[in-house]
Amino acid sequence: MNYCFGDFEFTCGGKANYIGGELLSAGIVICDESFNVLEKFYSTMKPAANKRLHKMCMEITHLTQLEIDNSQDSNVVCRKLLDMFEKYDIKNINVWGNYDVVGIKSDAKLHRRKNLPERYIMQIANMICDCQSEVIKKIGSIFNFSLSKLPEFFETTSGLTAHNSMTDAMVLFEVYKNAFCTTSARVPEYDEFIKLEQEKYVATIKDRELQRQKRISTLGVQEKQLFTEISEKYGRKIERVFFMYYRRMKGILKKNKGSDLVIFYTTNSCVIEPLKGTDIDERKNEIIGLVEYETYGRRDITHAMQDIMTHYVQNSSDFKGNTAQYVF
Repeated sequence: MNYCFGDFEFTCGGKANYIGGELLSAGIVICDESFNVLEKFYSTMKPAANKRLHKMCMEITHLTQLEIDNSQDSNVVCRKLLDMFEKYDIKNINVWGNYDVVGIKSDAKLHRRKNLPERYIMQIANMICDCQSEVIKKIGSIFNFSLSKLPEFFETTSGLTAHNSMTDAMVLFEVYKNAFCTTSARVPEYDEFIKLEQEKYVATIKDRELQRQKRISTLGVQEKQLFTEISEKYGRKIERVFFMYYRRMKGILKKNKGSDLVIFYTTNSCVIEPLKGTDIDERKNEIIGLVEYETYGRRDITHAMQDIMTHYVQNSSDFKGNTAQYVF
């Protein structure tokens, strides 16, 4: 049986915050059941929709515009990956965390919008397997934490994660090997590290609950009712969305209480613009308000944002204008 470990980097910043991420690079490590490396793969990829890299994206990934311009489309690179996986009988790509599958599916979606082939991209997305919980459980922790914290507590050779997909794939491979291979060793400080991290985690949970109760106490009667409805409908994870963005959205509408507005919900933002006519194509391009929120592709958070906005528009005496709402 062979194992596969991977990491992917995506576009970020600027336009990518509105339309979604696209694949920029892939790093893959394939090993046998004894954790002997059989093959490594690294490739950059050219985005289909947002071809210009944002400055922040280049700083994070250390990729240059020239590298990306000279790269192949992600669907072509994914076909190469699939050929390699067939050679080694790979069924799953182990990754750390849940963002890779979201980013890869976002890339496929943007290919479809551009009428470009995305079949192989989706096949890669369907092979993604988040091994974070499995590794965390094996090393004896009660909570998840960043992959970057683990290499120094094992005898690894790859160093710390660096937002380079090949380096990060190697780090994941070595962390997994050290967690599951009985011949691997941990440094003496490891157990103390886990103990301290767990104590910090418990303290953080207590503090979050205190802060939550404090924020709830500041809500008005109607706001508490809306908060309860949103929490019951979407779960407690959505509460963060309510506290972080509700009053920001409310403030934007208050400033434009006599205007007719059009509101667009994308994967991770709410864009508020003047409404000109009823046709979406006739709207002005001037943005009145923008509320960005981290969703990691979770559509329920977008729907929660829409519910919050609809409730405010229907029940508030502050806002008298008409709105048209669209979800993308």
